Amino acid sequence: DAAAICIGDILEATRGSLRLEVTCPRRPCCKVDQQFGQTWRGAGVRAHTARNGMAGFFCRVLKPGRLAAGDELQVVQRRRPEWSLRRVSDVVYGRTSGRTSVADEASYSIRCLGTIENS
Repeated sequence: DAAAICIGDILEATRGSLRLEVTCPRRPCCKVDQQFGQTWRGAGVRAHTARNGMAGFFCRVLKPGRLAAGDELQVVQRRRPEWSLRRVSDVVYGRTSGRTSVADEASYSIRCLGTIENS
């Protein structure tokens, strides 16, 4: 479940030596909608992403390796369990469920996520 992935998670391929670190959620640009002939007005990929908050994530390669069809990635280390992609998406799209303001959540996010490099 991609929503359960957290910023800073370390992923390893079940076969091979590939090791990745989740760095940030993905936010699709207008080119995705252009490719599929949809628009922001409600039917496009970007509108869908804004509604459900999930568009994937980016990783940096910690250890190169191969990944083939059928291979799986497993979380082998969770450094920031409080920063799931779902939570980050909620901050990005302004859905903080009344707990705090978006500005407070974003400010905390920046401070917290900035420490990943030092972990």
